Amino acid sequence: MNRYLVAFAAFLMSLCAGVPSVSADLADKIEKRPLPAGPVLHRAPESANWVITFVYPKALKTENESGPEPSRRLQTLTVTKTKEIYFEVKMYSDGSRRESWHVGNLQISAPAGTRNYNTYEPSSFSESNADPSLYTDYSKTDFPAMGWVSAQNYIGMHTVRDAEYLIFQQSIQSIVPEMGYGVSLLTACIDAHTRLPIWVQSRDAMLSYQFNAAPQARLTLPGEVQQILDKRAKAVKTLTTTVPSF
Repeated sequence: MNRYLVAFAAFLMSLCAGVPSVSADLADKIEKRPLPAGPVLHRAPESANWVITFVYPKALKTENESGPEPSRRLQTLTVTKTKEIYFEVKMYSDGSRRESWHVGNLQISAPAGTRNYNTYEPSSFSESNADPSLYTDYSKTDFPAMGWVSAQNYIGMHTVRDAEYLIFQQSIQSIVPEMGYGVSLLTACIDAHTRLPIWVQSRDAMLSYQFNAAPQARLTLPGEVQQILDKRAKAVKTLTTTVPSF
């Protein structure tokens, strides 16, 4: 585990216990230092693997929540990337698993162990906005939950031994459903050296990022997925070659 996460374990536990003000918890740990030069958040390397773990503080409920905890919640999201191909595996609290392949802006998903593939892209949704519970948009960043981070919401630096971490904070609505609906105070931590995410949290969830060894070979699409892509490419070619010119 990242040594920063170990050092920050007490802070994470306080979140899970329902501490009401994350800002106050962090305030005395943040150094007001200038933001170092360079992009605030990099994309993952061309070949990479990372796991996002979701933690839901039970004590933190919205005003509209009541009754038992949801029976099905996203627990981990594992992403493998080799150049333009992304492979996602979502694991849920009820033991179910969903796999998705991303090529360009096209996502092809199915419950694990089945061939019940569904195809998604931004134009599949009204007003060209993808439903984040169904579709992950990697067009602008490899870490959509951190997409709001910018130099404008940088609030300082936190140092643990020799490691430095950039802290960002903003009241905004997250595009990640698991982080809650409506405006919430989001706080994010980014490794100052690698410019890769460490964690991001809202009042409803904490997401921590663990980067693993990069895959040694390029991802190979399953036959059924490749057939879907081939049929789509053929249909697009047919459409563009049969449209009359004026």
